[in-house]
Amino acid sequence: RSAGLEFWGAWRAFLHASLSSALDVNERAGGCCADDAMLRSMLIQRAELLGLLGKDALAIDVLKMAEKTPIRSGTEDAYWTASALAARGDFQQALPLLSQTVAEAPDHYGAWLLRGLCLTPKFSVASLHDDEADRQQALECFTRCVVMRPNALWPYYHRGLVSYHLNLNRNAKGDFDRILHKNILDKQPAFASAYVPRATACLKLGKYQNAEDDLTQAIANDPDVPEFYYLRARTREKL
Repeated sequence: RSAGLEFWGAWRAFLHASLSSALDVNERAGGCCADDAMLRSMLIQRAELLGLLGKDALAIDVLKMAEKTPIRSGTEDAYWTASALAARGDFQQALPLLSQTVAEAPDHYGAWLLRGLCLTPKFSVASLHDDEADRQQALECFTRCVVMRPNALWPYYHRGLVSYHLNLNRNAKGDFDRILHKNILDKQPAFASAYVPRATACLKLGKYQNAEDDLTQAIANDPDVPEFYYLRARTREKL
């Protein structure tokens, strides 16, 4: 018990030291900026670090300062501010900043990817509640990411989900086919959640055996989801 307490005490000290170092770097970087050139994203980061260090009063003061600081064009300020907002779930506030970023830097891969994610925050295997216009915009965002970085895998995953929700089943299957390989899944197990939407896409395309295979794999990955068994039973009726 004593050794365990010492271990966790040491770990907390390490985290605190790391956060303190990050705060020190942030403050030194801020010290290099003139008052009229301070970045809002830098102040948001400082407030978050202060909050994590338990300095809540200071964090609130810095956050108020950030809210009064204009976004600096010609920098990555809009993108990093949008990233902080998205991390807090403020997707609607992040979107205009991401639009500003891609207008200033059309090849900004991170901004296009994050914009697509902010347009479809409710996406899951069972969710169909996002606005169709948002899905169409998200499809464009993820397609731009694929064009810019054809070997990156996450844009295919997210574009596949968007295509699935737009009933573009052949396109969805094509994107899921690209990521549902063992050597890829070993490194990115989260992609396994694509087995069910690919199975549904296969069903709509009349590829019943492929759908049954995917659902069997989905059950093997997560045997506690009754809906998977029901969907596989309905699929087997078509074989």
